[in-house]
Amino acid sequence: MKKLLRDPWVQLFAFTTALTAVLAFVVPALAPPLAAAPSPALSGSGVSTAPPPAAPPLAAPPLGQPSFSGPGVGPAPLSGPSLSGLPSPTLSGPGVVKIMTSKTPGRWIVDSSGAADSDTKEVNDAVGNAKDKDVITVRPGVYKVELVTAQKTLTLEGTDPDRAKAVLEASDRVAISVGGGALILRNLTVRNTKGDYGSVIEANLAHVELANVRVETTGNSVGVNLKEASLGASDCAFSGGRTGVDLASASKATLTRCTLEGHHTALSASENSELVLSSIAISGGNMGIYATKRTKLTMVNGRISGQDASAVMMSDQGSRADLTKVEISNARDGLWMYEGVELVVKGSTFTDIRGQAVLISERGTKGGVFGSVFIGNKTSIRIASHGKIEVEGSTFKGSDRYAVEADDGSELTMTGSILEDNAGSAVYVHRQAKAVLKDVNIRRSGDNGLFIGESSSAELTRTTISDGMKAGAALGIDAKLEAAASEFSGNRRCGLAFIADGGSAKMRGARIARNECAVSFVEGGAVDSTDGDFLGNRKGAFMFLEKNKKKIVLSGAGNKTK
Repeated sequence: MKKLLRDPWVQLFAFTTALTAVLAFVVPALAPPLAAAPSPALSGSGVSTAPPPAAPPLAAPPLGQPSFSGPGVGPAPLSGPSLSGLPSPTLSGPGVVKIMTSKTPGRWIVDSSGAADSDTKEVNDAVGNAKDKDVITVRPGVYKVELVTAQKTLTLEGTDPDRAKAVLEASDRVAISVGGGALILRNLTVRNTKGDYGSVIEANLAHVELANVRVETTGNSVGVNLKEASLGASDCAFSGGRTGVDLASASKATLTRCTLEGHHTALSASENSELVLSSIAISGGNMGIYATKRTKLTMVNGRISGQDASAVMMSDQGSRADLTKVEISNARDGLWMYEGVELVVKGSTFTDIRGQAVLISERGTKGGVFGSVFIGNKTSIRIASHGKIEVEGSTFKGSDRYAVEADDGSELTMTGSILEDNAGSAVYVHRQAKAVLKDVNIRRSGDNGLFIGESSSAELTRTTISDGMKAGAALGIDAKLEAAASEFSGNRRCGLAFIADGGSAKMRGARIARNECAVSFVEGGAVDSTDGDFLGNRKGAFMFLEKNKKKIVLSGAGNKTK
């Protein structure tokens, strides 16, 4: 055996075997783990598709924490002075609020000069730290603000009744955003200077109260933007920008003794919102008030003037406007109501309107005008497209075209009113429209007092048409006139003029006197008169064109003719 162990070949074999065993144990433990590589996809005959049996896991021997060095190995952690003693960085600017408390609980004093008795120089800081029902007093100065209030009630008030002395100016597009709760502003000016569709004040599910506040906007900005919110404003001024106050989503705005000037649209309301206006003045801009989608407008003792488009425009079934003692002047159109709006006007004045002072248009739209005055308008009232209007106790004077025009199947009912010195026909009814006049006085018309156009009709009761430049009443093709106890007198031409075939008039107790003639038949027509007075006309009772001489068309009993 000893001889065998001393054999060099046996010794070489033993060494090789031992070295192989050591390497098999040590090398796998020291080698880094290999990422799992996808198994190669083998195919072909003789290749088994069954997965290989899982190898049992090898337990790594417990090793101490290795210490590595060399290329690619990061340095050991550095030691040095502690950073805990350094001051925290200081942030400032719009939107950054310092954490602070006021000297007096519940009240904050903001002073741009940093007076000793003040709490802060910044309105932002006071609003950001204020608690519910706190009052923030703002001393004179211009303050850059970006205020956000949520679910609390705050009051911001300037110390001087001159609201121009304390100014809150937006740092960005919105000066104040109110989400829930309420915000009360007094004796302040609030404005933004970026006209890119921002707002001075935005309120959502909240209430805003303004007293002696000026809201200034520019470009396409809105003064106060309400969504499911409410606004109460008194003794305030709104100027510039796209809209002074914009309401949507069942919002409500109540304005008292306020002025709105220079907006594209001073007031805009939609989606079941409501405007309540008292003693306000709207001037300039494109439109005074625009309301749609079931909104309500109530205006008392107001004034709207100087609009490039309409003073008030409203649309949609369910919308309603009530105007009492309102003055509307110098606009392209006064009140434009369509698509089912209901309008009521009482004791109001319309002057110098370049289009229609009141326009009622489209089926379902109806209006009532009571005790109002129309002076110097192009057309004072126009009813179109199956609209309806009732006029009572009103005066129309100096219209450039018509005092009242009804067309396209519309209906006019007028009682106890005066129409005088209008340049065209005082009442113009055409295209299947209908007019009913009772106790109406029409005088000194520049054209016919009453014109009844094709397939239209008029009913007159105790109505007087006098001293016009042409006929008292003129009838077109298939026009129908019924007059009871009415008078046509002193007109430069005839009392009645039939200017087209198919026209007919039924006269009961009518007086036609002091005209050029009582009745003229230009193209044909028929008069059925009972107890009529056709006396005292300069050229007699009847005038006919040559081709109509054989058509004696007067019928009825008890008439006085000459």
